[in-house]
Amino acid sequence: TESDREEIRACIRSFEDSGYTTTAIGMRSGDEFPCDSSLVFIGIAATSAEVNKADTPDTASLAELGVRTYLLTSSDAARAKLGATSLSIPDKNILCGRDIERMSDLEICASLSDTFVFAGLSPKDKSRIVLALQNLGHTVSAIGSSISDSALLDCADVSICDTRSEDAVKGSCNLLYDGEVSADRAVLFGKITRGSISRVITYLSAANLAELLCVGLSVLFGFGYPMTPPEILAVNLITD
Repeated sequence: TESDREEIRACIRSFEDSGYTTTAIGMRSGDEFPCDSSLVFIGIAATSAEVNKADTPDTASLAELGVRTYLLTSSDAARAKLGATSLSIPDKNILCGRDIERMSDLEICASLSDTFVFAGLSPKDKSRIVLALQNLGHTVSAIGSSISDSALLDCADVSICDTRSEDAVKGSCNLLYDGEVSADRAVLFGKITRGSISRVITYLSAANLAELLCVGLSVLFGFGYPMTPPEILAVNLITD
């Protein structure tokens, strides 16, 4: 009856609001070949996808590190809103693929200041959004897992995917992750490493520049060589 159907729909909505993926199960018997019409409804299977830490970064930590997070998905607005809530991404404004198709590149750029969730996107739509971010001067890192994300990953400055992704997706990526390190931690480690390398280069440059100026100015003004080659090598060895 219609009340039975509505009860089933309510059950499906309840599962999906809780983040589950639902699959309807039906069957019919007595056929010589499989047939997908006039099935008898059996029930609903609700499954929760395994979540990798890299797919669910701490967006607050990323914001502190100067990273802005966007959600680009081919799912509908309702699922996109659910994903945005789990990722703590502002979902006050949600643009859909049909909106993106009508917008010019300049309009997309203007929307990126207050819109962080995009739903119902085609691969082309995702690429246009990435290009718009790059046109605004941003460096874009994209995380994807399906073949439909290949165009998106190709456009991004840094593309990342799971080690369990299909080979076609891996071929579009610069980095592979195993799901154990979240994006915010990876960015933090990267900044720490870059800072350490920068300090080492600064120190070595300052030390060697001082020695170069000492020797160069002495020769320029006719004072002779202030240090012999063995002495210069000894100073370098000690400072290093």
